[in-house]
Amino acid sequence: MRRTEDQKHTFRFCFTSKPDPVFVSCSTSMTVLDALKTSDTFRVNKNVNDVKKEMVILRADRAAVKMDFPCCLIKKDEILKISFIKKEIKDFAAQETQARFSSPRTDLVTFYIKTAGKKNMKFIMKNNELTNKAEYVCVYAFKGEEVETALKCDGRFSDTIFQKFCNLELESKEGAKKVQLCKFEMSNPVEYLDKKTFQIIAKGDTRPENQKKLTEVRKEPDVALAAASEKSDPGQHTNGTEQKTIQEGKPKFAGPSAIGHATENSSGIFPGDSGNSFSSDIESFLQSLFEDVLKKLKQQKKWQVQKYFEKEYDKGVQCFTEVNKVRQVMTLSDSVCLIKVENSAQGTGFLVFDRFILTNAHVVKDFVHSPPEHPHTIKLSKTLTAVFNYEVSGSDAKVLSVKDDVVAYGYETNDRRRFHDFAVLELEAVPDDCTELFERYKHVSPPKRGGIYIVGHPNGEVKKMDPCFIIGSEKQLQSINKHITENVSCPYVSWGCWPYLHQNRITYDTCFFHGSSGSPVFDEHCCLIGMHSGGFHYEEGQRDRSVIEFAYSMQSIIDAIVAQVKTRSDILKLLSKFKSINANFGLGPLEDTSGENMPVNEENEKAEKMEVDP
Repeated sequence: MRRTEDQKHTFRFCFTSKPDPVFVSCSTSMTVLDALKTSDTFRVNKNVNDVKKEMVILRADRAAVKMDFPCCLIKKDEILKISFIKKEIKDFAAQETQARFSSPRTDLVTFYIKTAGKKNMKFIMKNNELTNKAEYVCVYAFKGEEVETALKCDGRFSDTIFQKFCNLELESKEGAKKVQLCKFEMSNPVEYLDKKTFQIIAKGDTRPENQKKLTEVRKEPDVALAAASEKSDPGQHTNGTEQKTIQEGKPKFAGPSAIGHATENSSGIFPGDSGNSFSSDIESFLQSLFEDVLKKLKQQKKWQVQKYFEKEYDKGVQCFTEVNKVRQVMTLSDSVCLIKVENSAQGTGFLVFDRFILTNAHVVKDFVHSPPEHPHTIKLSKTLTAVFNYEVSGSDAKVLSVKDDVVAYGYETNDRRRFHDFAVLELEAVPDDCTELFERYKHVSPPKRGGIYIVGHPNGEVKKMDPCFIIGSEKQLQSINKHITENVSCPYVSWGCWPYLHQNRITYDTCFFHGSSGSPVFDEHCCLIGMHSGGFHYEEGQRDRSVIEFAYSMQSIIDAIVAQVKTRSDILKLLSKFKSINANFGLGPLEDTSGENMPVNEENEKAEKMEVDP
């Protein structure tokens, strides 16, 4: 992976209905969609939030790019034209594929594919309406990838091109005449395609591995469907295969011939019948068949079947079902504390290392100041305590005082739209029998889906845990629109909150609201992945509601903490014992202690009015 320095960048966009271009300031680490979300003009457009419409973004060369297209590949001040097409019905619940790009890189290539195929492959796009809007699509990929991988990750191409033998036919223009040069195969590296234009052409019939699947379907439809369900799109079938499957499945089902002793003609319609009866019988047969397949899948215990259900239903079959994992989370929860300000519950925190706890900056924001004699330090203006083991009301709990000096503090946003909301506080003593939760940090990208556990003190009450599921970035807008549909009292939320779901936030749906800010978030492997920090709040009568909740990723928090404590050799020494932190955050040689922490400048964003302490 070859990264390069993040730089400021600009481009312009316009809607086809409103051709006046709008200026956008972004950075080379952002995607086109991330950059567009910073524009009010983009956010308030009604088509942007319509789940029944698909966005088409055309470059100056009239080629369509994906929403996750890297800004670093867009020319400076280039004008992007945005239009919309109707989504396929089967894709109403789907969103754009997960972005593969998160930082500026030098190993990117781009190439162009004609939206209409050749010979027997005329329709190659999942949405055929795209062909009417753009003659070509622009695909980006990373050097070293194969062509097939790049096209699959792009997500706009029909599964058919991966099921058959297909080549990419190179196009070249000599005047008005196109000259065929050579063909590239799906297994070729993408770096040889850079800046070139191609048309997909069918080379032959179905690939051998897919032909084998079709044979299995003809012989034993229920078993074959179960085996193929994980790898194939349930909505994509070969007509001939469907017909043979139905016909050969008749012994297992009292089909049309058993009802009224009807017989088929060559067209598949029964004599004297308009076809409705036949369609009804086929529908019943398919329903019976798939119910049997589902029953068999549920009875199996193979990991492939579990993975299939995770993919289809966004549910982790094994998530937190093992007793040892639950016990492990229970042990880790001993490190979670209730934060009080002058004996009034204010939020949640957790022990990260030695005698230092982590919480949200907004939990203590109203009680911090920088003394005039030490302007580069932050101190608490009120008395704070951390209450451990508060699990039963009225029981003995361990109460520890918090020192006045704030070790690290961040409550701001920068031009990469990466927010921070953290505070590192020092206790007067090390709490007994508590795990340093930085031990549970693994330096990997936070999960995009799956189960999580949040442990905290919502409403200042006894310690609680909430198991829930991550809402991936590709499903955020869908989840928000679903909430709005079911809760008409918050019509502003659709355009109001989703642009602020930034790249260092993990989103989910939880019942943890006020008082739970600063709670640790664990993944299904009991690793520390984030800190529960907020939600998009509104009131419904006497109830507090939230549209979607989020945590800041632990990777971004640790990165900001390390940057602030570079002059604190005592802190760096304590952090260096954690292998994942020492190896990945460049602690380097320890410097002399200065005792000064360098706070991040606070910025008040309009998003702050919407994001509340959950």
